[in-house]
Amino acid sequence: MKKLIKNTFCLILVLLIFSACQNVKDGLTGKKQTNSDEFLVKKKEPLVMPPEFEKLPEPKSLERTNTLEDIDLELSIKKEMGLKNKT
Repeated sequence: MKKLIKNTFCLILVLLIFSACQNVKDGLTGKKQTNSDEFLVKKKEPLVMPPEFEKLPEPKSLERTNTLEDIDLELSIKKEMGLKNKT
């Protein structure tokens, strides 16, 4: 009889300890996790063509034309570096 009372007391004590633990309680009751973040994700809008897509500028020619500003800049850099002018 004493053994039965002792076992019952131990069982009640273990159940009280486990009921205080929220994770064990949720696991035993089968409670599912609540995630409300999955509905807060903003969906991307579909891609749209630019309004003036047909009027895009043509690419410039591949050859670079030396303007006076480019030549003056090049000469001033060479002068600062102490290089002789080849032209």
